[in-house]
Amino acid sequence: MFRGLVIDELKTLNTRKTKLYLTYKEAHNAAENLCKRTMGDRGRIDVEEDESTHGGPREGAGRPATGAKPNRTFRLTDDEYKKVKEFINQLRK
Repeated sequence: MFRGLVIDELKTLNTRKTKLYLTYKEAHNAAENLCKRTMGDRGRIDVEEDESTHGGPREGAGRPATGAKPNRTFRLTDDEYKKVKEFINQLRK
């Protein structure tokens, strides 16, 4: 995927970007049109290849880790629960 860039030579305006195109030529043509409309003679055209598309992990995304131990679920009778609870308490001492 390719994206056209229009860079202001006078460095007073922000760099403008086109949408993503499948070919270099399409991105270049879109950047030329954008340059004519927005910056005229003061703009410089460039094309960048954009490797990242939709999806994938993003920095800072997702729920932060709490550091808690993972939970496990068991079905126990009352007698089994008492024995397991005693055993766990001994392990954690």
